[in-house]
Amino acid sequence: MRRVNFKPLIKLVIVGSITGGCAGVLFILATRLLSIDNVFSLFDLSVALITPGAAATLVGTLTKSRIWPLMVIAYLTSIIPILGSAFGGTGSEPIWAFGFLGVAGGLAWSMPRVIWNSTLQIRNKS
Repeated sequence: MRRVNFKPLIKLVIVGSITGGCAGVLFILATRLLSIDNVFSLFDLSVALITPGAAATLVGTLTKSRIWPLMVIAYLTSIIPILGSAFGGTGSEPIWAFGFLGVAGGLAWSMPRVIWNSTLQIRNKS
C-alpha cells in the first residue's frame, strides 16, 4: 500500500495561503497609497506590481520555502481574485477583505502544486 507524506503538502498549502494573503494586502495597500492624489500612473502601477513578488520573497525567506512557486502563487492571486475585486468593487472595501480574498486565492492556486507533489510521491514510491 502506498502512503503519501502529508506534512510537506500541508506546509505548501499553508505557505501558499499566507503568500496569497500577504500579496493581496500589499498590492491593495500599495495601490491605495500610490493613488491618494486620484491619479494612478504607469509608474504607480509598476510599483504596485512589484509588491506580490516582494510578498512571495518575504514569505519564502521566512518559511525557508522555494521562492519561484510562491511567486507564481502570489502573481496569480493578484490577478484573479484581487484585481477583479479591486476593479469591480466600490472602493470602500476594507483592506482585510482583500487579505481574506488573497488567502482564498493562495489556497486555490497552491492546489495544483499540491496535487503534482502528491502524484510525484506516489510514483517515486512504486
